[in-house]
Amino acid sequence: NSEKLNRAASQDDYQTLDELLCQDRYKTFINCRSGWGVPGTPLRLAASKGHLRSLEVLLTHGAEVDSLDVKAQTPLFTAVSNGHLDCVKALLEAGASPSGSIYNNCSPLLTASRDGDVSILQELLDYGAEVNVKARVPEWAANSAACSGPLYLSVVYGHLECFKMLLLYGADPNYNCTDKKMIARIKQPKTVLEIYPFDIFSLLVLTCWVVLLAAINCYFLPQRWLHSSG
Repeated sequence: NSEKLNRAASQDDYQTLDELLCQDRYKTFINCRSGWGVPGTPLRLAASKGHLRSLEVLLTHGAEVDSLDVKAQTPLFTAVSNGHLDCVKALLEAGASPSGSIYNNCSPLLTASRDGDVSILQELLDYGAEVNVKARVPEWAANSAACSGPLYLSVVYGHLECFKMLLLYGADPNYNCTDKKMIARIKQPKTVLEIYPFDIFSLLVLTCWVVLLAAINCYFLPQRWLHSSG
């Protein structure tokens, strides 16, 4: 029965999917993981393929919005990884956690920052994703990437628009790894400027953004404090 649900979700046969889920013998399997490769739920399958209509049918019938696959990836994470903005919006509206699973090393926001998807990045931030989130990695896997957050990744992969977006949502340009054991494992630590892949014009734009946002914070934060204290 779970195979029929997965087949309908995989083919975006949302009408058949709806008919099946109206029957108790199929609805029982709505949150069951199955399939080859990375077994997952029908919702995860629909999200990974960008099948919005099937995804909406599954949510309407009560599919668990943050169900995990064997890699501890949520349907939202797979939708973000595959760049399916419509599915990302639908899942967030249905209550999906913008942070993904605590059992997964990565997060939707880190993935969007790395991939340079500004629209998805903004959706996640609008729904409360932590702008300074870090990858969750064991100590033995520590390296320079492990010490990086969304802002750092957006620079490393050359996504200037994502960089600006993160700054506007409060990303801390000074937020860095403070774990001494982790830092000790980095053989050749590099600054952002040393690994910066943009041309000189983009670098100037980047610098202007940092200076501008710093000036805005210096001006508005005291003003807000004065108004709140008055």
